[in-house]
Amino acid sequence: MTRKRGTKLKSEETDLRFKAENLLSDYVLTVNQYNGYMAELEMQLTEIRKQYEFKLDQKKTKIEEIKFSLQKFAEENKNIYFCGEKKSMNLLHGTIGFRLGNPKLKSAKGFTWKSILELVKDRMHNYIRTKEEVAKDKILADKDNKDIKELITQCGIEIVQEESFYIEPKEEDEK
Repeated sequence: MTRKRGTKLKSEETDLRFKAENLLSDYVLTVNQYNGYMAELEMQLTEIRKQYEFKLDQKKTKIEEIKFSLQKFAEENKNIYFCGEKKSMNLLHGTIGFRLGNPKLKSAKGFTWKSILELVKDRMHNYIRTKEEVAKDKILADKDNKDIKELITQCGIEIVQEESFYIEPKEEDEK
């Protein structure tokens, strides 16, 4: 009886492996077809881009030239059209104007950020930032140290490695 049972198990294992082989074959064929379509698509997109490249470059250059002219006009006439609280000018086809950007810090002439840091430490110490964080890379590097293992556990840290499924098809030509 053991022989029949063993033969039956081997037959089931063979059937399961055969199914896996067929699925992987189908997977590889589909991936290769997909990659072929993607390569074909990229070639066609490249051709289309080449067709429009010159026209787009011309228009982009013209856009930049017109934008430069409008900006020059606005800057030269700022005290006429953009004075006081008025920062924009409505025209027939749109609006031009100036927007105030977000405030930012810039080092004054003769100062570097390193020298500024030292002065702020001395005179404005409430404006110094210290960032504390767990050195995870260092813990992982020392994870096999016996003393560190115990401390890791005491600190409520777990070292985990997740398992992930992968498929690595053999590189073959599409048939």
